[in-house]
Amino acid sequence: MQALLYATQLLGMLPSLLAAGKNVADLVQSGNAALKAMADENRDPTPAEWDALNAKIKALQDELHAP
Repeated sequence: MQALLYATQLLGMLPSLLAAGKNVADLVQSGNAALKAMADENRDPTPAEWDALNAKIKALQDELHAP
């Protein structure tokens, strides 16, 4: 099930982001909302949901590596 992969990717990023002092509230809230919608609708993540998750993770990673 792709929703499990989505959740794994979301949760996998949290420890390093939290350790770096990043605010991950938006990432957690939007990820939770997306996972709830997937469960309610009994479906896998849409390409747009994957894109949104990846974009949020990339933005936070870019912050980590910024000078």
